Amino acid sequence: MKNNMNIALVEKIPACHPQNYEIFLKFADFLKRPVIKEKITPQHPWVCFSNEFGVSDLPAAGGLGYLAGDWVHLSARLGIPFMGVGLYYKTRWRQDLDRNFYQIEHIHHSPHPSHFQFTKLKTDKKHYLIYTYRSHPFATPIEIFTKDIKGNLLIMLYEPGIRGLYEGEKEDEHRLYQSAVLGFAGIHALVSLGITPSILHLNESSTVIAALALLDYYCNQGSSLEQALKMVREITVFTNHTLSPVAEPFWRLDQIKNYIGTNLRCPDVKAWLCDFISKQKTGVCFFDLAFLLAGRVNAVSKIHALKAGQAFGRNFYSITNAVSFRWIYPDILDKYKRKNILHPLFGTLESGYKNKIRTLNLQTMLSIRKKAKRSLRKILKKEWFNQYGQNVIIPPGARIAVWARRFDDYKRPFLVFTDTDRLGQILEKYNIYFLMSGRAHPRDKIMKKKMAEILTKINENPVLKKRVFFVKNYGWRLAKPLVTGADIWINTPRVGMEACGTSWEKAVLNWVLLSSTPDGGAADIFLDGRYKIDNPPFFLIEGENDDSLAAQSLYKNMERMGEVLDDKKAWYKAVLRQLETFLPIANGPGMMSEYLKLGTNNFGQ
Repeated sequence: MKNNMNIALVEKIPACHPQNYEIFLKFADFLKRPVIKEKITPQHPWVCFSNEFGVSDLPAAGGLGYLAGDWVHLSARLGIPFMGVGLYYKTRWRQDLDRNFYQIEHIHHSPHPSHFQFTKLKTDKKHYLIYTYRSHPFATPIEIFTKDIKGNLLIMLYEPGIRGLYEGEKEDEHRLYQSAVLGFAGIHALVSLGITPSILHLNESSTVIAALALLDYYCNQGSSLEQALKMVREITVFTNHTLSPVAEPFWRLDQIKNYIGTNLRCPDVKAWLCDFISKQKTGVCFFDLAFLLAGRVNAVSKIHALKAGQAFGRNFYSITNAVSFRWIYPDILDKYKRKNILHPLFGTLESGYKNKIRTLNLQTMLSIRKKAKRSLRKILKKEWFNQYGQNVIIPPGARIAVWARRFDDYKRPFLVFTDTDRLGQILEKYNIYFLMSGRAHPRDKIMKKKMAEILTKINENPVLKKRVFFVKNYGWRLAKPLVTGADIWINTPRVGMEACGTSWEKAVLNWVLLSSTPDGGAADIFLDGRYKIDNPPFFLIEGENDDSLAAQSLYKNMERMGEVLDDKKAWYKAVLRQLETFLPIANGPGMMSEYLKLGTNNFGQ
């Protein structure tokens, strides 16, 4: 049996030293928080563990992964010393539809990490993940790959047995194995690189083994359990994206012993973990372990913090998800900069930004929007396929409405198709083409069936068959042209179910009309008292969780948005009001400043 008693020495240490480090030092002063630049340095970076990073063509299932990708991009832009640690998955899948519109998956192997410019980290000794499967012990070597992102590092852990992202059911034992690899091999990689994190950032509870592995490492370096626990809690931030306790997997004691206990070396840590397990009645939930090891826990919107606190009986700090500038159409971003709406160096909002937004020129905005739509139509026609296996063709001059996100029941993809005749009338009257895109989890038979039912409805309606296209294989390559080229963005989650959602934020920043329920980040403005629910700055979908009422409200909104698109001045007024309202919420550098403050607060604040 192999063991991990000796920490490997690297031949070359790729230093975490961001190219824009001077910007970071100025940013800390700008925030009037010099402690940030004292605590976060190239030797002590912000280290984020995440199951998915929406960058470099790596697989991402949804908002959690694209948010992590935005952290990578924003930290590089701001010069924040940052490292991301994730898994390089062996398999991926492409979405297709059978003749009955039922989703089928084409599984294929990922190219070698070097294909995406990842370089193998050479060490004198490999790290082995030790586990027991069917009473037999195994020791699997884990390879470490790194990629330079403007001086920061993205670390991918790899071995051929790591299958796909979120493969199987939520309590599939392979997911526990993946969590063990990410945590133990990830901390090993940091130690090998000579890195001590200033912030250990856990992007959802499945990454908590990283904090446990760090606790074990500190104890093995001579710290007492009490000292090690304090050290881990002082630097650990846990970001939660899950509103329902039911969504969290529970692991049996034997599973924890087989995959986690086998990799712990310190007897005190093993005893501490056993004591924790003994107090759990229904199995081990990583959320509870994360809450125990993290000194700071945050939700990703105000309503999420409220709802999660009620669901889990815990207190949550609120940092609403925002987006990086990579999602903004270049000409639009240029206008934000030229009008001094955004800080020229940091990208945060400038004082008086509302008045500056109002100086945007209508004709210039319309010209840019026309260009962005033309780009979307071109990409759809050339690269993307609809439910019939044909390229997606949108006629010039037509309006484009979009519903695009992970295909999940609480997101209500079916809502707009409640009354297909009325939908068809709206699309024809206002010359709208409706694009839908999203992937159901391969094991989610219910949502795959609902997808087929929706597409069958479309196929049976002559108007919808002509004007509604399901674009297959939704991902970041499709998301970007959609959020920049659409006229209307539709966001339909059940109220109280969406942690935040960021696709609507991206659309709003690109001057797209928004129709949404008051949920996730869109509800921030109501909870902080800036707006009343009866005077929303966007096209609010009423009816909350009554699907019938919400559908009728959505249809009225689509009619109103169609009329607004026909009236240039009304469109201008609506877009500016959305921008004034949501630019502070969706501003990525502003979000990063909140994480920097949270991560460097004195423990317990």
